[in-house]
Amino acid sequence: MSGRFTEGVREPLVTATAHGLMLAADKAKLDATTGTYTSADAAKLATLQVPVSRLTYGPATDHLSGAAIAAGTWTDIHANQSFTVGSATAWLAVAVRLGLVATGAVAAELAMRALFDSGGSALGVWCGAAMVPAAGSWGALSGGAFYLLPGFAAGTHTVKLQIYGNGAFTAYCRAASQPNNEFLSIHVVELSK
Repeated sequence: MSGRFTEGVREPLVTATAHGLMLAADKAKLDATTGTYTSADAAKLATLQVPVSRLTYGPATDHLSGAAIAAGTWTDIHANQSFTVGSATAWLAVAVRLGLVATGAVAAELAMRALFDSGGSALGVWCGAAMVPAAGSWGALSGGAFYLLPGFAAGTHTVKLQIYGNGAFTAYCRAASQPNNEFLSIHVVELSK
């Protein structure tokens, strides 16, 4: 963890408190009773981005269990998840994790994306790639991505994960029955002043 040094003591840049995350600033202290900051440098604190969790999605559900995925088609892994943005000037910090296995009758290249606002002007953000190397073999699409995204209007938005292959394949994302290998999670945090 990165931090800064003050008089030989390492201080973290972000500290978890009962009231959320506190970003480090010179001589800043959080009053646990009121949840407010007291500081000789309160003006600096007023300019910091305040993180607000808008979506935490990671159900222990078998999303895909032998689902046939057609070649050349973006396919939903799960239904849209809604979240609300409080300020049009905010940035969204989005973290996505996925563990998925696939097999096919032909070799295929696979891709994953997070699709925002699929009912309107959709924004697709690429999240990863993998392959089924040969007919009858197995491939894994596993990993995560982190994005800082600006430009979302205040109000309700949606996000879902999708997969794609340039050859047909069968997909498995069984977060309930295979949680150590197959998983899915999405976290959306709004950063606003």
